Amino acid sequence: MATTRARVRTIAALLITIGAITAPSAAQSTQLRQTDWRFYNDAATDAAMSPLGAMNTETALGSASIHNGTIRLRVLLAEIGGLGDANEIAKLQYSADLTTWTDVATQATTTGVPFHYVNGAATNGALLGSLLLLAGNTLGHYHETGTGVESIAALEAGLEMDFAIKCHWPTTGTWYFRLNWDGVAVQPTAVGYPRVTISAADRTHVVTSVGNHFGSEGLCEELRIGDYKRLWFDGTRYWIFYTVAGAPSGATLFYRHWSGIGEWSAPASLACSGLTNDGRHRPWVENIGGINTVFLLLGNGQGANPRWLRRGTISGTTINWDPELPFTANFGDEANGIGVDDGDYVWVAGVVNGGGTVWARRSTNPNDLSSFLPARTIVDTGAHEGRACHVIGLGSNKALVLWYKTSNTDVRYSIVTEPGGFGPIASVNTSGCQDQDWGFTVDKQNGFVYLVHTNSTTNGAGDFVLRVFDIASQTWSTATPPPAGVGNRPFGGDDHAAVQLVGNDVYVFFAISDVGEDRAVAYHKYTGPGTTGTWNSGATRLSASGRCNLDRIVTVGPGTPANRVLAVVAAGDNPNAGSPIDLEFWDEPLGPEATFGSFGAGCAGSSGVPALGAIAGSRPVLGHNMAMQFSSLPPGPLNVVLAIFGLSDTQWPPFPLPLPLDAIGMPGCMAYVSLDFWFALTGQDTVCNWTIGIPNEPSLAGFQFYVQGLALDIGTNPAGVTASNAAAARLGTH
Repeated sequence: MATTRARVRTIAALLITIGAITAPSAAQSTQLRQTDWRFYNDAATDAAMSPLGAMNTETALGSASIHNGTIRLRVLLAEIGGLGDANEIAKLQYSADLTTWTDVATQATTTGVPFHYVNGAATNGALLGSLLLLAGNTLGHYHETGTGVESIAALEAGLEMDFAIKCHWPTTGTWYFRLNWDGVAVQPTAVGYPRVTISAADRTHVVTSVGNHFGSEGLCEELRIGDYKRLWFDGTRYWIFYTVAGAPSGATLFYRHWSGIGEWSAPASLACSGLTNDGRHRPWVENIGGINTVFLLLGNGQGANPRWLRRGTISGTTINWDPELPFTANFGDEANGIGVDDGDYVWVAGVVNGGGTVWARRSTNPNDLSSFLPARTIVDTGAHEGRACHVIGLGSNKALVLWYKTSNTDVRYSIVTEPGGFGPIASVNTSGCQDQDWGFTVDKQNGFVYLVHTNSTTNGAGDFVLRVFDIASQTWSTATPPPAGVGNRPFGGDDHAAVQLVGNDVYVFFAISDVGEDRAVAYHKYTGPGTTGTWNSGATRLSASGRCNLDRIVTVGPGTPANRVLAVVAAGDNPNAGSPIDLEFWDEPLGPEATFGSFGAGCAGSSGVPALGAIAGSRPVLGHNMAMQFSSLPPGPLNVVLAIFGLSDTQWPPFPLPLPLDAIGMPGCMAYVSLDFWFALTGQDTVCNWTIGIPNEPSLAGFQFYVQGLALDIGTNPAGVTASNAAAARLGTH
C-alpha cells in the first residue's frame, strides 16, 4: 500500500510539474509568425483601395500607385504557440539590409526619417471596413502611431493589421518592413518580409519634408498661406523661406536649400528686429547681373511703424546677407508686397492700416534698399488690409499693383509710375473670385503678365479665366479659357491658382476634388505668348485622389526655369498635428522638350560618308552641354572639320536651302544649314567631337538651331572637302 501511495504521489508530482511547464502563465507570450501581406494605395475609402501588387510579392513604388507618398500595408499574423496576448504594443519597423531595424516614426518628428506613420487618416483603433487578405481571420486594427495596442485571443487563427505609411522616398533600393510584438520581432515565413523597391524612375512623387515640423522649429503657418512665393529655383538648387507661427522664434526667418535629390539642408536662420511670423513675410528673388538676389520684407507692425528689409545674394549653398534696414510705411495687416522691375529698382507696396488706400514706394537706386522715394497713394474704399496685394515691376519707373477688393470679389489693379504716381483703378475680373483663387506670373522676355483666376466663389463650381496684361500698351485682354467642367476646374473656396512660367508655357496648378474633401493635384498648360496661345485638351493629374485635403499649392517663383513641380501642400485646413503640411515635388516635364534630330545626307569621302550625331543621347537641355560627334572622317592622327552653326535650314541669303555644292568642286554634296557661325575643330582616328554649352536661360526654351560639318578630305573631290548630314536642335527644359 505504501508503495502504491508513493507511486501515486510520484505520478501526481510529475503531472504537477508537467502542468507547471505547459500551463499558460504571465511570462509565456504568444508566439506569432507573419504570413500573408499586401500593399495598397491610399484612397478615399477602404473599399476603394487597389492592391499595388499580388499578395506576398515585392512592390515597386511610384506616383502612379500611391497618393501623397502614402501606402497602406496589411499584414496577417498567425499564432503558432501560446494562448493569446491582451493589449500588447505592436510596432512597425523598416530596414534596408535585414540587419538594422528602425521603428517607423510618428509625423511629429524631424526630417531625415524615411518612413512615417500617417496621422489623421482614420480613427485610432477603428475596425477595418473590409478584409482584402485571406478570409476567416479576426479583424485587425488601423494603426496611426508607433505604439499601437493590439490583442490576440487564445488559439486565434490569425490577426490582420493595417498600417498607413508615408514614404519620404529614401535612397533607391529595396526596403523591408517587419512587426515587433511586445518587444519581440515577428519572424517571416518563406515569402519573406513585406518589401518595396524604389528605383530612380519611381521617384516621381516625393515627400521631402513634413512642414509642420521643420526640424524643431514647430508649426509653420506661413507655408499654409499660399499668397506669396516662398519657393525659388536659382538654376542649380531650390530655396524655401518661411517663418514660424506662434513660436518663440517668431522674429526669425528660416531658410533651406535642396539640390533636387536627397534631404533638404538643415535650416539656416536670420534674426529680425521684430516679430514676423504673423505678418506674411514677403520674399522675392531676382537675377541681377548674373547673381540671384533675395529681397525680403519682414515684420508684423501695423500703421505708421517700421518693418524691415533685407537683401541677400545667393552663392552656392549660402546666402550672404546685407545689414537689416528699417522701412517705414502705413502698413496694413497682410496686404503688402515686394518686387523688382526690369531696371533693378525695388518696389514695396501695400494697403494702409484699416484699408481704403493703396500705396507704393520705389527705391532710389537700382538693387538698393537704403532709401526709397515718398509713397504714392490712391484711394479705393474696398481695398482690404488683410487680403492679397502684389507689386510687379514693369519698367525702371513703373510697376503694376494688384489687390483684392472684398466688396465685389474683384482683383483690382493700377499702374504706378515715378514721378507720376498712380493711374486709374480698374478691375481685372468681372465675374469675381475668392481672395486667394488667383495667381500670376511675369513674362518679361515677351512683355506680358499672366493672371489666372476662378470665376466663382462656390466650391467646385467655377472654371479658370486667363487675363493677359500687355506691358507695352498697359492693357488687359482675355485669352481663350482652358477646358471647363468637372475634372478641369479647381475645388474652389479658398484654393490657390498657382501659376508658373517655363519658356512660353504657362502652367496653372490647382487642387481638384473628386468626392467631398478628397483632393488631387492637377495642372493646365497654356502655350503662349500673349493671348494667341492654346491650352492642352484637358488637365493633367499629378496625384491620385485620397484622404489628404490639398488646400494650398505654391510652386517655385515666377519665371524660374525649373522642370520640377515643387509644392507646399496642406493636408488639412489648419497647420496642426492632425493636418500636417507637406513639402512635395513631382518630376514633371515642364516647358518644351529638348530635341536633336538628323536630316539630309552627307557625301562620300575616303572613309565613307561623314556622319553627325549626338553622343550618348545628349540633347540641348538648358544649363547642360550638347555633345556631338563627327564620324567616318579621313583616317590618321589628325582630321579637320569646319563645324557650321546656323539659324535656318531654309535660307542662306541670297540662296535657298538645301544648296547643291557641285559648283565649288563638291559634287553630290549639299549645304543644309545657313553659315551664321563656324568653328574649326580637329580630331583623330576618323572622329571629331563638338560640344556646345547651353545657357541656363529660360527665355531660350524652344529656340531652334541647325548644325552641319565640312570635313577636309584631300583628293576625294576637286575641292578636297566632303559634307556630313545636318541636324536640327531645339533647346528645352528637359
